[in-house]
Amino acid sequence: MEKWTEKEVLSRVYTLVLDETISQGEREILLATKRRLETDKENGRAIFGLERDLSFYSVNRTLSKSVSEFLTLLMEQYAPSFATSYGEAKN
Repeated sequence: MEKWTEKEVLSRVYTLVLDETISQGEREILLATKRRLETDKENGRAIFGLERDLSFYSVNRTLSKSVSEFLTLLMEQYAPSFATSYGEAKN
């Protein structure tokens, strides 16, 4: 599977924001990430934050099907680079 570009992540986030089946909490997380992706130069951190925020959100709530599927794919796409960029590389 080819890794998503930052532009593709932004496009997928935008599509999810428009999805009427997601919760308001999910939408707020996605909108905050959309704004960060559009303005920040550190898109890797914004994507990492999205994965983290959705994971924390899912601890006490059930994610909608579309957000759950997106989170699973996002984690498959970026999990190895997150470990290298934000964990192992700093230890």
